[in-house]
Amino acid sequence: MKQHAYGNTVTDDLWQAVDKVSAVKITDIAHDFTLQDGVPLINVVQKDGTWQLSQTNLSSDGSTPADRSWRVPVRVQINSATPDLKTVSYKQPVTLQSSDTLIINPNADGYYRVNYSPEIFANLISRFESLAPETQLNLINDSQALGLSGKTSLSMYLSIYDHMSPDMDLIVLKALVDKLGFIDYLLRGKPEQASFRAYARAKLQPLLNKYGWSAVTGEDTNIAGLRAQI
Repeated sequence: MKQHAYGNTVTDDLWQAVDKVSAVKITDIAHDFTLQDGVPLINVVQKDGTWQLSQTNLSSDGSTPADRSWRVPVRVQINSATPDLKTVSYKQPVTLQSSDTLIINPNADGYYRVNYSPEIFANLISRFESLAPETQLNLINDSQALGLSGKTSLSMYLSIYDHMSPDMDLIVLKALVDKLGFIDYLLRGKPEQASFRAYARAKLQPLLNKYGWSAVTGEDTNIAGLRAQI
């Protein structure tokens, strides 16, 4: 601040100042995220007792080159251990020696999407209710984005609703209900909309049974918002 007081600066002045005091040099990472468009996609597969992380990009219209590279700081959590930070890029995939349970971006603080292989995704969804709300939200948001972009089957995303419970975190429930509404919007005027609405009503009925039509004095404000969405 003193060096640039009463003067002009450019973005790189900030990155270089941080580099001077940071154990991780961020200038190149910052350039990847601020000087090119697109969203990095971290692909996760399990093979021969290892986890393999690679990076491509998420684009629904093909406008971003498939080999566009970001140096992505990726948080990796194995079992319930403290998350570790790995840098993954298109040119530098990461292999981890472990057969234990792995979760990417467990704190939901990374700017990237995660594409788990169908087998890994199915395993995570089978215990969806026991996962932390942050991880649940990541799985919801990432799988819907991947399904709508054509990267994966939308049925993978919809499988989450088989594990939706009225007792889950209210923010997670609001996200699930909101995204059903978004899909309904995309289907407006199409023949499939009627069957989708029947599916959605069946999935939402347990929530309506618990929270009802009428507000209750002193209830959490998130319940009021959820009720309106339902």
